[in-house]
Amino acid sequence: MKVNKSIIVQCTLLLCASSAYSQQAAQPVAVKSDDVVQLSAFSVNSDSERGYIASESMSGSRVATAIKDLPFDVSVVTSEFMKDFGAFEGNTDSFAYTSGVTAVDLSGTGNSTIRGYSSQYMLRDGFFRLGRTDPVLIDRVEFIKGPNVSSIYGETQPGGIINMITKRPKMKASANLSLMVGSYGNNREDFTITGPLSFIKNTSFLIVGSDFERQYQEPGATLRNHSFGIGVNHKLDSGGELNILTSTWRGQGHTAMSNVPYYYDSVNKLYKDVDMNLSTLNENGPASEVTREASDLTGTYEQRLNSVFSLRVGSNWWHSKKWNFANASGTQYDYINNKLVRGAPSKGLINEDGGGLQVDLVAEHKLFNNSVHNKILLTYDFSDYYRYQPTWTLNSSTQITNTISTVPPGANGTYWFKNIFPGQAPIDYSVPVFGPQYYSYSVNMKNRASIFGGLLRDQMGFWNDRLLLFGTLRYDNVKLNLHSYMGSGIVAHGSQTALSPSLGLNYKITPIISAYASWSSGFNANAQNQTATNVPSIQPNQTSKGYDYGIKANLIGERLFLTLGGYYTILRNVPDTELLPNGTTITNFTGSELARGVDLDLTYRATNDLTFILGYGQNATIYTYYGRDIGAVGYAPKLVPPNQGGLAFKYTFTGALKAFSTNGGVTYTNKAPSESPNTGDLFNASGLYSGNDGRRFILLPSYTLFNLAFHYRFPTKLKQNVNVFFKNIGNKQYIAYLQSGLTRADGRGVYFSYDIGY
Repeated sequence: MKVNKSIIVQCTLLLCASSAYSQQAAQPVAVKSDDVVQLSAFSVNSDSERGYIASESMSGSRVATAIKDLPFDVSVVTSEFMKDFGAFEGNTDSFAYTSGVTAVDLSGTGNSTIRGYSSQYMLRDGFFRLGRTDPVLIDRVEFIKGPNVSSIYGETQPGGIINMITKRPKMKASANLSLMVGSYGNNREDFTITGPLSFIKNTSFLIVGSDFERQYQEPGATLRNHSFGIGVNHKLDSGGELNILTSTWRGQGHTAMSNVPYYYDSVNKLYKDVDMNLSTLNENGPASEVTREASDLTGTYEQRLNSVFSLRVGSNWWHSKKWNFANASGTQYDYINNKLVRGAPSKGLINEDGGGLQVDLVAEHKLFNNSVHNKILLTYDFSDYYRYQPTWTLNSSTQITNTISTVPPGANGTYWFKNIFPGQAPIDYSVPVFGPQYYSYSVNMKNRASIFGGLLRDQMGFWNDRLLLFGTLRYDNVKLNLHSYMGSGIVAHGSQTALSPSLGLNYKITPIISAYASWSSGFNANAQNQTATNVPSIQPNQTSKGYDYGIKANLIGERLFLTLGGYYTILRNVPDTELLPNGTTITNFTGSELARGVDLDLTYRATNDLTFILGYGQNATIYTYYGRDIGAVGYAPKLVPPNQGGLAFKYTFTGALKAFSTNGGVTYTNKAPSESPNTGDLFNASGLYSGNDGRRFILLPSYTLFNLAFHYRFPTKLKQNVNVFFKNIGNKQYIAYLQSGLTRADGRGVYFSYDIGY
C-alpha cells in the first residue's frame, strides 16, 4: 500500500483534537433520542425524504441544503426508489429515470456518463471511489450536475459526478433479510442489522452483507459478488457525532463477457454495423477472468460548536484491485470469409489505492441588523491516488490465423488460440497459467497523484432568503509522480494548479417557484490515464467552464417537485494528435468538446397512494476540435445518446387490497455512437486525414424497456414482503451503454424476492 503516511497522522490529530474540543464546546447541544440528526449542518434530515421525493441534498454544497435553494441541478434517488427498482445487480435500472444520466456502473468499472461526459470514478460519502460498492450498503444516490462540482469537491468531469451516501447505524434496533432468485441463474442474499450497543452509551452499530451470483445469455459467462460492511456511530454528550464505516467487496467474473463484434466487409475494408446475431457468442473461453476487489475505511466527526459554527472532519482509506486474464473480445466479424478476428489475450493486474482528508468549517449567522442570512464554508482537502499496472500480452508466435485445416501449435496444455468460425463446431480453448507465452510487458507503470485543495464558499440570503447569492473560490495543487518501466524506463515529476471559481443565484419568483443560474469552472488532472511516456510527460489539467440555468418548483402543496433547466459546458485540453510541418505527429492537448442540453426531473405525488417520477435529458455533446482528426469535429463522444428518459410510477392499493402495491416504468434511450468519433480514421502518406473505415457512422440501436413489479406485505408483526419483478418485458435485444464495452444486456427476466425483518 502506497498511501501517504501523512494522511493517517493528519486524520488522527484532527479527529482527536476535534473530539477533545467538542467535550468542552462553549454551547453544547443536547442529544436527541431519535435518529433525526438536527445538530449537524452536514447531515440530511431524515424527514426530508418521503418515498420517492427528496427535498434536501448534502452533496450540492457539502452541507445539508434544500435542493430548491441550490443554483444548479441536483437529483436524488431515494432508498425507497432503489429498493423498488434496484433488484438487479450493478446496472442502471435505478438511475434510468434521472435526467442526463446515461450510464452508472456501481459494482464494476465505476464508469458513469452524465451530460455527455464519461467519468472513471465517483464519490462515496464525498470521497473518491472507483464504484465497486454493493447496493446493500447504499442509502441514497445524489447526482450533482455540471462543472460546479469542481468548486465543491475539486477534480471532476464537467458533466457532474455521483455521490453514494452510505447507510448509518441507528439507535432503533432493526434487522432485515432478503432472498432473491430469478432468470439467468440470479441468486442473491443480503442482510442488514442495526441497533444500539448496550455496553457503550449513545452508540449504535450497523452490519450489512450480501452474496450474489448470476449467469448470462453468453454461454459460460458468470458473475459472483459478495460484500460485507460494519459501521459504528457514537453520539457524544456535547452533541457531536462520530461515524466509522469499513467494508470489503469482491466481484469475480468467469468467463469474461465478450463484446458484440462489428459486421465487416473485408473486400472494401469497411465496418458496416454491430452484429447482434453474434451477441451471445463466447469469444474468451471458459478460463478467462475479470475479478475486482475493493476495501475501505472511512471516519467522520461532526459537531455543532455553538450557535454559529459547525465542524466536520472526515478521513478515508481505500484499496482496489482488478485481475484481468485472457479477456480479448473480437473486433470484427468478416462475413465474406466467415471469420471473427479476436484481440490478443493478455494478463493484467491493476492495483489502485489512496485516501483522503476533509475538514469543513461552517459559520451561519445574520448580518446587517439581521437583514442578511449568511452562511460561510471553509474547507481543506487532501487526496492521494496510486496506481500500479503491470500487463503482459500473449507472445505473437503463439497467435495464429486459423483455418479449418490449421493445426494448433504446441502439445496439449500449452497455450494457443484460434479465430472463431461462426457456424462451425464449437472451438476448444486452452488457457494457461502465466508463463513464457507472455513474453514481455505491454504496460508497466506506477503513477501517483496527490491533490491539496481548499475552498471558501459564501451564501447570502436577502429578503427572508427570497434571493440567494452564491460565490465559491477553490484552489487545488496537483503533484504527479509518474514511472514507466517499459524499455529503459522514464520518470516524470511535475505539478499542476487549478483555480475553480463559481457564481450563482436563486430567486424565488413566488413562494413555490424559483429561478436559478450559475457559472462555474472545473478541472480534471486525469491521473488514472497518465503515463511517463506522454509528450509532454505531465499532461496539463483538462479544464471546463459552463452555465446552468432554469426553474425549480414545489407545487400542489409540496406534492410536485420539478426542475427544468438548460446547460452549456466547454471542455478543453483534451488529448489529441497534431500533424507537424515535417509530416510527423505528436500527442498534444488542444482538443475540445462542447455540451449543450436540457434536463427535466419531476416527482409528483398525485395522491397518498400514487407517485410518478419523470426524467428526461436532451444532450448535444460534440467534439469542436480534435487535432489532425478533422473528421471527428461535430460528432458526439462514444455511447452518448441525444435523447434519454424514463417515466415510473408506484401505487399502493387501498381497502381489501391494502397489502398490495405495484411499481413500474418505461425508459427510452436514443441511438448512440458505438465508438469515439476518431476511431477508424484514415490518413494518407503525408499524414493528412483521408476518411474513416465506417466505425464513426455506426450507431447502436435505440431501445425502449418496460419494467414492472408487484409487492405483497404480510399482515404480521414481523415485516414480511414477497416481491415479483418483471424486467425488459418486451424482450428487447440491446447493448447497455456502459463504457467498459459493447456487451449485450439481459433479455426478458422474472425475479422473485422475499424480505423479512423487524
